[in-house]
Amino acid sequence: MAIVPGTVVTVYFAQGMLREALGHSPDRVPIWRPLRNRPIPLMLKLPQDHCNRVRRTHAANQYVEVVTETGMVLLRLSLTQAVAMVPPDMGWFCHRSLWINWDEVVALTYVKGQPQVTDREGRVFAVSRNHVPVIKEWLVFRRG
Repeated sequence: MAIVPGTVVTVYFAQGMLREALGHSPDRVPIWRPLRNRPIPLMLKLPQDHCNRVRRTHAANQYVEVVTETGMVLLRLSLTQAVAMVPPDMGWFCHRSLWINWDEVVALTYVKGQPQVTDREGRVFAVSRNHVPVIKEWLVFRRG
């Protein structure tokens, strides 16, 4: 029988609580195993040719536009329902009608005092002022 150090056992059994407090990112907390193989329920709603990384989702009346690496799909869901089907550490609501993947954000700018984020494609999106500190922290972390 193998002897396991008490710290490892404690971290294993408390990992849910620790992930909530410290985040899910293996870059921030190196002891976490990569969570890349997590199932993403939103993928079950997408057509087979669009089942890849979700870039952003937009509210569009009674639909939600889900933008992936291969294009855009309209789903008859609310934005809240769609975002609930994506792991919480993948992105955030930067505005009430837009959820964006963390990896898509490349810059934070201000136009006439209004904060905006720029994504990898160069598209600019409005940002709620209360999310600015989180975006700044992410950009500083990302630049390392």
